Order: sequence, then structure tokens, then C-alpha cells
Amino acid sequence: MSEIENTFVGRFADDDMITILVGPEERRFNLHKKLLCQRSSFFTKAFEGGFAEAEQSTMRLVDVNIAAFGLFVDWVYRDSLNPIVWTDLDTIIWNDMKASLGTKRTDDRCAINLARERPYHEVYYLADKWCLDDLKKLAMDAIQAFHELTKTDVHPCLIDSGFRNTVAYPGSKKFRRYLAEEAVHLLFDKPNSVKNIADNFEILLAGRENLHPDLVLEMLSGPIRRHIAAVSGPWGINNDNTGCLDHGLHDCSDCGT
Repeated sequence: MSEIENTFVGRFADDDMITILVGPEERRFNLHKKLLCQRSSFFTKAFEGGFAEAEQSTMRLVDVNIAAFGLFVDWVYRDSLNPIVWTDLDTIIWNDMKASLGTKRTDDRCAINLARERPYHEVYYLADKWCLDDLKKLAMDAIQAFHELTKTDVHPCLIDSGFRNTVAYPGSKKFRRYLAEEAVHLLFDKPNSVKNIADNFEILLAGRENLHPDLVLEMLSGPIRRHIAAVSGPWGINNDNTGCLDHGLHDCSDCGT
């Protein structure tokens, strides 16, 4: 075998190319057929079966997010995902928004976070749909690393969506539990009254009439109980508005309760 054939390019130099048209705009992605089929049985069935895609060497994915599919292509070719990037400009805009609105939770509602984060959630949904466990792990690791680095929360509109776009089976248990923890954090982040909980619940609904039932069950299965059991008063809110609602999630010596 020649030196060129030993390289990645060499192995697929003579491979047939196929076209994936993504999103309503039909953004064109030209990919190596053999490599794509090696990475995903979903594409193997489409391009090596008796379907129109095999004959035309073209597939349309109208309901797929373009940025998310771009991340999928990165994974196909590089077996990795780039981290979610928070630029210096983002920091400036974020700080200006916090100063003007006078709230510590501006990050939760910040469109910057949503734009940066959404494609990684969307690629997780694709990986869940196409049974790509390695890609799911990479996507979740990137999401968690982003929020740990920036000390921000998952955007509320992505929490319920995570349950609507994934299947309730062991492979997605960790992701769903993470989102449920984020939901409880949003609802019970030291609110001063039941009204605050109601306001945060509206944010969590993100315009929907109801939360996904699986999200409610996941919240009740552990996260909410850990919060409420740690405090006194109605709805788990301390009557004197003191105390920590994050017992069980961190060392409460940090907050003195």
C-alpha cells in the first residue's frame, strides 16, 4: 500500500460522493459516501438500500438544523466536536445587558447563549435519532463544559425541547437528568415568593401550554425533592428568605447554610 493510500484522504480518494440538502434552504453538503455510511447506519440504509436516495445519490433533510448538521459532518470527518465558543465580544454584550437590566439572570434569557448553544442540542437530537452514542456524549460534554466555563445556565427554551426531541431510553437518561436539574435550578434559585416560582415557570414553558410530561416526571424523581427537603416553609421557601435551595447539588458550606 502506498504512502498516500495510508492517509485519510487516500483511503477515500476514489470514494463516490453523495449530496445532502439540509434545511428549508437546502444547504448543500457533498460528502464521501463510504465514510458517511461507515459512521451511520441511517445513511447506510438510505444510500445502500433500494431507496431513491441510492439511485440519485442525494438526500433531503428539510427539518434538520444546518448548524447542527455541520457539527455532525465535523464528527464524521474528525471524530470530535469543537467546544462551544464564547468570544470576548459576547462577554462585553452580556455585561452591558446585565448592567442595563439590573438582573443576575440575564444570562438565562440571553440570545447570545441560545445562538451558541442551540446547534449542540440539535446535534444531540440527531445523534439520538440516528443512534450515535459517541456523538451524543461529545455533544453533552461540550454543553456542560460551556456552562461550567461561562458560569451560565442552559437556555430555558432548550430544556423542554430536549425532552420533546429525544427518546426516553437509557442512552438519553444522563442528558435528560441534566436538563431536569437545570429546570429545577431555574424554578428554585432562591426565589422570594411563590410568584417568583410562577414567573420562572412561565420562562421554562417558553410559550408552550404545558411542559413535556417526561420532564415533569424527571424533575419530581429527584431534583425537586432534594431542593424542597433542604428548606422549610411553604413550597420549600424559607419564611425568612434565607437558606440554600441547592442542597444535594453542592457543598452548602459555600453559602453558609
